[in-house]
Amino acid sequence: MTTDSHAAVPNQHAGFMYLVAVLVIALLAGSIVFAGLGGLILFGVGATWLILALLVIMTAGG
Repeated sequence: MTTDSHAAVPNQHAGFMYLVAVLVIALLAGSIVFAGLGGLILFGVGATWLILALLVIMTAGG
């Protein structure tokens, strides 16, 4: 019989993740306010490059 050891561990990073979410939404809103639709497009392009960079880093050496 196996037990799930992760069920009893509380999420200790929830506050940090909420802060990151608020910062991302504020950055998105600010880019739209200052640059309109172009700001939304640039934000999407920047987010895409960031995710691609994270994927490259996460899979490096493997």
